[in-house]
Formats: sequence, C-alpha cells, structure tokens
Amino acid sequence: LEETGLTGLGLLLVFGVLVLFSLVRNVRSSRLPVRSAAYGLAFGLLAILIQSFSDFGQHVPANAFLSAIFCALVLSLARQSKGQRTGFRFPSFVTCLLIIGVCGLWAWSLLDADRARRAEACWAKTRDIEKTLVKHRWRGSEAEYAELLAGVGTAIKHQPDNVTYRYRHAAYRWHAISQTKDLRTGTAAIAEDATSEVRDIVASLCQACLTCPTYGPSYSLAGQIERFVLNDPNGAENIRRGFRLAPSDPVTCFAAARLDVLEGRTQESVPKFKKAVTLDRGLFRDTVDVFVYQLSRPLSAISIAGDDIGRLSHVASVLDSMLYLDLAEQVRAKIKGLLEVKCSQPETSASALAQLGNIYSHEGNDKAAAECYRKALAREYGQIQWRLELARLLARAGKVPDAMVEAKICLQLRPQLKAAKTLVEDLSVHPELLAGQAKSR
Repeated sequence: LEETGLTGLGLLLVFGVLVLFSLVRNVRSSRLPVRSAAYGLAFGLLAILIQSFSDFGQHVPANAFLSAIFCALVLSLARQSKGQRTGFRFPSFVTCLLIIGVCGLWAWSLLDADRARRAEACWAKTRDIEKTLVKHRWRGSEAEYAELLAGVGTAIKHQPDNVTYRYRHAAYRWHAISQTKDLRTGTAAIAEDATSEVRDIVASLCQACLTCPTYGPSYSLAGQIERFVLNDPNGAENIRRGFRLAPSDPVTCFAAARLDVLEGRTQESVPKFKKAVTLDRGLFRDTVDVFVYQLSRPLSAISIAGDDIGRLSHVASVLDSMLYLDLAEQVRAKIKGLLEVKCSQPETSASALAQLGNIYSHEGNDKAAAECYRKALAREYGQIQWRLELARLLARAGKVPDAMVEAKICLQLRPQLKAAKTLVEDLSVHPELLAGQAKSR
C-alpha cells in the first residue's frame, strides 16, 4: 500500500484470494497425500503475513523468495491430480534460455547489491560526524564538512540514482555555507560571493527531484532556499509540495510552518510547528525563536514546551533575553511546581533533585536546597559540583563543620579542584571552626 498505492494493494489481494482458494482446495482433497504439505505451507505464509503487519519483512530477499516459492507450491499442488507427474515441461532449449536468463539476472542483482553495500559503507562513515554536527546545530569546521561531503560523494558514485544520497549531499553543502542565522527572520546569512554556490545547490536538488519525483525533502529544501534566501516566490510551491509528499518529515513540517508565518497564516502554522517538534526534539529551539523573535507570541512558545522541564527552562531564558520578565517568572514557577511533584515520588532522578535544589538556592531557601542536594548525592555520590554547592549552602547556614566535610570530600574526589581548595581555605579560618578547635584542645 505504501509503495504501490491502491492498485498494488488490489493486485496483491487478488493474488492472495487465488492462493487461499488453492489452499482450501488442497486441504479438502484427500486423494493425494502430497497435498497435505499445504498445511505446512499455510502456516509459513500465515507467519510472514502476521509479521508483515508491523514490519517490512518482504524487503528481506530471503523472505521474499521463500514467500514466492511457498505460493508457487500451493498453486502447483492445487493443480495436481492422481497419477499426474509434474505438469507442463518446457523444451530443452527453452529451459536452457531460462536458466541463462535467470543466471544473468542473478549476476546483475549481485553487482547492484555490491554497489549498494559499498555506498552504504561510505555513508556509514559520515554518520558520526553528522550526529556531532546536529548536536551543535550544524556548526562545524571546514574539515568536518569536507569529510562529510567526501563520504556522501563516494556513495553517490556507487549509486548515482539514490535520491537519499543526493539529497544529503545537497543538504550538507547548504549547512556548510549557512551556519550563521538571523534570529529576527530565521533565515541564513549568506555571503554575496556564495550566491552562485547556492544556486548550484538548488540545481542539484532539482536534479534529485527528477531522479525521484515523490521524495518530499528534496522539494522542501529547494523551496526553502528559493523562497527564504533567493527571494524566488516559486519556492513556496516547492515547500508545499514537499510537505504534501512527506508530511511525517520534521524538516518539511517546519518549513511549511515557516512559510505559513511568512504568508500571514499564523494559526495554520501552529499545528505544523507542534508536529515538527514532536517528530524531532532538535527543532524545538528553532520553533521558539520563530514564536518569540519573529512573531512576538511567547505564549505559543510556552504552550509548545508543555510540561517538559528542559524545554520550559530554555523558554524562560529566551523570554529573559527579550525582557518578557513576568512571563519568564511564570514559567519558572511552573518548572518549580513540576519539579516538586516529580521529586515527591520515590523513584525521582538525582538530576531532578539537583534542579529543584538550585531553584530553592536562588530563592534563598537554603534548608530546602541543602536537603535536595543531600538526596541527589545519595543517588549519585560522585557529582562534585552538587557536593560543592551543598558545602556552600551549609557554610551559609552556619553549619561550618558539615560544610568542611563536604568540601574535603570534593578534594578527595578531585584533588586539583580550585573552587574546593578555596572553600576549604576559607572555612579553615572561619571563627566558628576555630572556636570548635580551641574547645577540643
């Protein structure tokens, strides 16, 4: 259904009915013992059908060949009658031609499979680099992009008609020259001398669209460059076409939402932004930038963040930068409430406890903050920064001996930690600690 549409599905159903009819005929016949093999064939086909409801099992050559053989055996058994040998026999020369043809097809398939293997191996070498660049929001060195493009370029040489490789190659080239963005417009800041390269990237994407006219990301990226960078109004249609062809691709969703914003259809953009963020968490920051910097709709950014503490924290920092101070405080209050609920549960993570302790510390509630850090350290003993913060809280609360113990543990865990050394030195001359030492003498 996904690859051939309703026509292919209809043909497959007709074929399935024929196989099912042959199975029933085999089971109902008792004249030929060989027909009892239909039971085993039926269970085998049933197993592969059940598996195919949740996976593309027929893409595995072994499964596909075995399914075809099973169906052929079922149909062949249904045509057998008592005393019949095998069926129609081809002349010898026809059989030889068929064997030669099958061998040629098999050799061609093996060569094509080897080219695919080589191409995949080249592309696989670049995936670690791509993951690193994605973490840094595609900010990387020339050497990283050169290695990335070289790997995909070699993959294209092995499989020139692979649209995924062609699209990736163009996308990497685009990311390499568009690392700087304008927050107010959300578009890339391209140098004037790079215009020719930008147009060449669009041309390569258009070629990829010709290679595979149903691959949506190629249309979407070409349209984004045309509409948002080259100011070509025809790019809008490519963005919309890419979204229609690949509505489950996060980047095409995000591009279609940006186009809606540019064309004044802000309400229509919100569900697309939400879908893009749901499909790819990495697009959340870009979405917040659009709502806060371009649309001045901070409430929409807060809504998309939902109850995710990490997202809410980012939204609060962005709101601070744009002087939405009241909203930023509301977001922090929401974060505090969520953390308090989360930390009241038995299986709370240490990081959540430390976050709540940090909030209490900023509010001046040293006692509650210290308790949160103690619980966090009980779960993760080796977190030096949390222990150092606990020592400072204890010192601020006047519990100097306890603070000294925590500070010394920090030095035991990391002897060269300058902040811990400074804290130990300051606490060593604290009047309370000196008075305690004098009494002990």
